[in-house]
Amino acid sequence: MLELEIVKGLKDSEIRQIMLDRGYTIKEGQDDLKPYVYEAAYDIEAVTMKKWREIARRQNRLIDSLTTTDDTNALRLSDGLGVMPSTQEMEEIGLGMTNFDGSIDDGFAEALQASPGKVMGRHSGWNFKGLVYFYGGKFHEEVWVYGSPRQTMSAGSLRKLMDAVCEQYGHD
Repeated sequence: MLELEIVKGLKDSEIRQIMLDRGYTIKEGQDDLKPYVYEAAYDIEAVTMKKWREIARRQNRLIDSLTTTDDTNALRLSDGLGVMPSTQEMEEIGLGMTNFDGSIDDGFAEALQASPGKVMGRHSGWNFKGLVYFYGGKFHEEVWVYGSPRQTMSAGSLRKLMDAVCEQYGHD
């Protein structure tokens, strides 16, 4: 048996239904599948989660290597910060910034700085959306265009970050 952290994302009832749909049967006189069926499903789930985490780390490193510098003080993420936290694991707060009127919500910077790498907010633009967070002493924005992540940019302040992102992806 593999020695893995069991990540029980699936419920026993879901595993049971999947296995029964695939031809497994509950033996006469039993009221459920054998325990080893559930253990095997948990092992498969743990291996799959481990592989997905590694893919996410590789994607973060790729995004880091593709980010560019420019004269608006946006910096590359590969400048010693290592693997950036995943925005998928962050809690979204109800603050952000918008291109509609160029505004940044009061308290947005402070909320991000209070929980580095754990919370994020949104940057709304016409042609893009951004997921904004604070980590490693800088503000970062993961820019998405048409449902795909394009680039992660960084700057020392939210205003400089917003300006850099808008310069590249549009002020609308």
